[in-house]
Amino acid sequence: SKAPSLTARDGSVARESQFFSINGRPVELPKISRAISDAWRAFEGTKKRPACVLCFTLPNNEYDVNLSPDKREVLLTHQDAICSLIHAQLTKVWTSQNGGNFAADAVSVP
Repeated sequence: SKAPSLTARDGSVARESQFFSINGRPVELPKISRAISDAWRAFEGTKKRPACVLCFTLPNNEYDVNLSPDKREVLLTHQDAICSLIHAQLTKVWTSQNGGNFAADAVSVP
């Protein structure tokens, strides 16, 4: 069988290639996804959506999971501030790269 593709029919990266979790619970964060995509679009100039994995650790009073029966839809208390911070930091990282040639960064696990 064929491996699943991360690319949508229009050549963009499929939304399923972005994974978000809060305190270990998989969630959908469309505004966070948009902030990431907008930052990438400003750098890359395409409608492609970058793949990512973001795992948030938040106090229980900073988000509400009671928006849908499956609890995947989440309302973040400071969503606009988080989106702005993510957008700003990704823009900073991506524009600091030499001509789009990304350097490998070491990842340490505590």
